[in-house]
Amino acid sequence: MKNLYVAEDKRFETSFRRRFVQAALAFTYERQHSKGEILTSYLNTVYFGDGAYGAEAAAETYFGKSAKDLDISEAATLAGFLHDPSTYVIWEGDVLVPQARERHDRVLRLMQQQGMITREERETAEAAPLNLAPDLPPQDPAYTPFLEKVRRDVEEELGPQGLQRGGLRIHTTMDPDLQHAAVETSQDVLPYPNDPSAAVVTVEPQRGAIRALAG
Repeated sequence: MKNLYVAEDKRFETSFRRRFVQAALAFTYERQHSKGEILTSYLNTVYFGDGAYGAEAAAETYFGKSAKDLDISEAATLAGFLHDPSTYVIWEGDVLVPQARERHDRVLRLMQQQGMITREERETAEAAPLNLAPDLPPQDPAYTPFLEKVRRDVEEELGPQGLQRGGLRIHTTMDPDLQHAAVETSQDVLPYPNDPSAAVVTVEPQRGAIRALAG
C-alpha cells in the first residue's frame, strides 16, 4: 500500500495517521484481491536496489535478462534483496557478493523447507555462480559532472540513507545542449593530461539556475 498509494514525501513518516491510513488501505485492498494478485502487485512495485523498481527491472539490472528467464538461483538472489536492498547493494549499484550469497542460500533453504523445490534443485542452485550482469555505462557521459554535483547535494540534504532507499524523483535545471557544449569546449581547449584543469559553469542570472557544469 505504501508503494502504490502513499505519496513519496509521506512514505517514511512514522506518524500514527500515516500508519492508520496505510492499514485501512491494506484491509480494503485485501478484501478485493487474491493473494496472488497482491503478491504480483508487490513484486511489480517494490524496490530491489540500484534504482530498480519491480522484478522485471531488477532482473534486467542485475542479470541482464527478463524476469521470466531467471533460473532458481537468480530468482533466489533477487528475493533475498527484498529484505533490505541497502544491506546487499551499495548506492553505486555494486552488489556485496558475500552478503548476497549468504542471503541467497537462506532463501533456497526456505524454498526447500516449504516444498517449492527439491533438495537436488537447492544444491544445484547453491553451487551455481552468481553471474551478475556488468554495469551499463551512463547513457551520456557528458551528463556525469552535473549529475555528480546533484548526487552530492542530495546526499548532503538527505544523508546517504536517503539515496540508498531510492524512491526519489529529482528535477534538475540542466540544459542538455549547454552541458554538452561545456564538456566538449573544455576538452577541446585543454586536451592534454598535463594541461591545467578546466571548469565551466553556466548560470541563468534571473533565477540562479545552473544550466551546465563541467570540470
